[in-house]
Parts: sequence; C-alpha cells; structure tokens
Amino acid sequence: MQLVLNEKLLNTLLAIQRKRMLALTEASMELVDSWESDLNTYIDNLPVSYFEDLGLKRNHNCLRVLKTFDVPSEWMEAEISDYPNFSFSYPG
Repeated sequence: MQLVLNEKLLNTLLAIQRKRMLALTEASMELVDSWESDLNTYIDNLPVSYFEDLGLKRNHNCLRVLKTFDVPSEWMEAEISDYPNFSFSYPG
C-alpha cells in the first residue's frame, strides 16, 4: 500500500517514531518492562477511524513498518506544498 504524504500522516509517523524513542529510553531506565509493549499500547490507543482516515491498517505488515519507520530528514525540511511528492508505503 502506498500513501501520499500529507500533514496528518507526517504528524502521525512522527508521533509513533518519537513514542518509540521514548519507550526505548524508558526501558533502558527500567521504567517500563518492554519498550515494544509500551509502543504497542500507544498505537492500540489511536482510534481505528484515525488509522482508516490515513489509509493505515492495523495488520501485521503495516504495524511492523510503523514501529520501525524513521521519518526522512527530507520530509522534515519540505514545504507542505511538496508533501505530495513523497509517499509512505507498507506491504498490503
């Protein structure tokens, strides 16, 4: 599945990436038992309708990519009008 980048999708990808980094840090500090479990809980708490509006799925393939994806610096430096030139993809 290939999704054209938009502001809402970018913000969602950033939020998941930042939560992963926080969960990894908290796990290293022994504040959480498992960073992966903590990240899964975060993603599970996002409304299903939110996922659907973005074109994301709650299947293994999409979640695997979401949990490991790092937003490219090129996307962060782009103007909003340039977002359609980028895409996020995961195996359908």
